[in-house]
Amino acid sequence: MRKREQAMYNILTAALELFRQNGFQNTSVRQIAERAGAALGMVNHYFASKEYLGAQVLSLLDTYANSPLSKWVTFQEDPILYDLAAVRVFFRFLQEHGYWEFYLDSLRKDFFFNHLFNRPMVLISALQEIYHFTATEDDCLLYSKYLPYMMEKTVILKKADGLFPTISYEEIPYLICQTAMNHFIPEADIRLRDDRSKGVAEEICRTLQDCPPEEMIWAYVRRLDASLQQATANSHSYWLRQISAINP
Repeated sequence: MRKREQAMYNILTAALELFRQNGFQNTSVRQIAERAGAALGMVNHYFASKEYLGAQVLSLLDTYANSPLSKWVTFQEDPILYDLAAVRVFFRFLQEHGYWEFYLDSLRKDFFFNHLFNRPMVLISALQEIYHFTATEDDCLLYSKYLPYMMEKTVILKKADGLFPTISYEEIPYLICQTAMNHFIPEADIRLRDDRSKGVAEEICRTLQDCPPEEMIWAYVRRLDASLQQATANSHSYWLRQISAINP
């Protein structure tokens, strides 16, 4: 076990616990460092910012909540059902396991978008293979990332302020997925899958605990560390190329 991975694990688990207890806004980096048994500067050294750390916690929770989903449906089998079920499971998990204030803070501070943006843009391409429509890269970016996020952020935060009383929380995952897909495919096809997605989400949510198991957190840390180190190596390589171009 490497010292770096141990430090990242301690910081991530400390943030997970504190964000669940207090929300994001009411948790300080100092509190995270103290809970992790780490120097204050180590939190930003490994995770760059509190917002970046928050996005990693969201991604870890999403990984955990949807880890059983492939037993019910795979993305290759039915991308519409998979997307609906994945959003519905994660939404319910955040509601039912103590992460709601953290989720609201993630929308207010916009680091939920960082979590979302790191997910691969594969949905529109998968739908193209089924429905044979044309979509540009801009279409994929707009409908896979920006518009669904703005729908989610607007409805959730305004609902917290007292607006949209006729929109139930159960309907919101459908609205998010509809925003991503109905520009390209018939809404009836989305609605048909949504009925089944509710049953899938119900079965999965019965099995979930409040926090991911230790081995899953370790696996997440190792993948994250490898990704960060690769990004650092790529950055160093880029700047070396720039310097070589200036000083041949």
